[in-house]
Amino acid sequence: MSSNRILAIALAFVASAGVISAQDRVVSEPVPGGQPDISALLIESPSSPRFWGSSEYLYWWTQRQTVPSPVLSTGPLGTTGTAILLGNNAPFDAQPHHGGRFTLGMALGSERRFGIEANYFFLSQQTDNKSDIASGAPGSTGTGNPYAFPSPGGGTPESFFTLAIPGAFSSVTTLSLSTRLQGIELNGLYNLRATANRRFDLLVGARYLDLQESLNLHTDSPTIPPTIQNDYTINDTFATRNQFVGGQLGARFEASRGLFFVNGTCKIAIGNVHQDIDVSGSFRQVTPAFDRTYLGGVYALPTNIGSHTRNTFAWMPEVNLNFGVNLTQHVRLYTGYNFLWINNVVRPGDQIDRTINPSQFFGGTLAGTPRPVVSFNDTSFWAQGITLGLDIRY
Repeated sequence: MSSNRILAIALAFVASAGVISAQDRVVSEPVPGGQPDISALLIESPSSPRFWGSSEYLYWWTQRQTVPSPVLSTGPLGTTGTAILLGNNAPFDAQPHHGGRFTLGMALGSERRFGIEANYFFLSQQTDNKSDIASGAPGSTGTGNPYAFPSPGGGTPESFFTLAIPGAFSSVTTLSLSTRLQGIELNGLYNLRATANRRFDLLVGARYLDLQESLNLHTDSPTIPPTIQNDYTINDTFATRNQFVGGQLGARFEASRGLFFVNGTCKIAIGNVHQDIDVSGSFRQVTPAFDRTYLGGVYALPTNIGSHTRNTFAWMPEVNLNFGVNLTQHVRLYTGYNFLWINNVVRPGDQIDRTINPSQFFGGTLAGTPRPVVSFNDTSFWAQGITLGLDIRY
């Protein structure tokens, strides 16, 4: 390597530390004959690649679901000695999701000041379950689904859909909640500042986020011999989907020292979220004489069964911070933390209306007030966790 090139590299390093220029900016000016242009050195540095791509493993948690309404108890709510067995905001275990994120980018122009970048991420479906078993043995505790009903005389007194009856019926009730998340981004990049070991970019682009969740309440309630067979199988399912589409702005920085580097990104997206609530229910009754399935379970009945949609405003910030090492000039390994939040989503546990008109049970015709209904009870949602990534750039 010539002494002139060594001197040029040294000058670039000093300039990046702020010694040569308070603005730390590379200026394209004529240089003395035979001396290389410092800006050319920066273009060839790893901080200003022409192409880049990364693959990341995600180990994230999502905000746990709850079911505000009591959905299984030992008697009508408000009755002395009644215990709530499922629901009533009892938290589910926050199990982590495994997932991945894949990014491709390209710099544009001879100075590589502009660029384009796309990424896709996903979190695999995570399902959490809680169950209750009632033996139905003589002297055991009975169970059922508590609800309120619109009384013709006014008010909503408490009632009870019986499942397990000691000496007659047993029951196994399972409450399941599932969550999966994915998203896509396409961003344009503008390099605001670049040196041999520092870089600051602005980004503007579009973003799509897809949050899909479901709640299923399933009960098997068979008869206990010698009682004549009269078995029940009940299903109530509430599924939600939130699809966010919007524009976003953000900033990204990177600093390096020797083999090591740190970078981070902060973004905020603003747009529309399309919300869908899909309610379904069934009630199967098996006796020696017939096997029938009716439309509607207990909390999912003809008045709220079906697909319900709306569009509403939402905003979504995201931040991430990474620390890594340059394995070679073109390959880097890093680990980091990521946090994402959206202000307006519908989640299945919040969509249960426990005020029920029981005239609809067993496929009956509605008589009186149409309940339950879908009300689009919204809330916020977050996802966060650690990442492990491999980055390749040329």
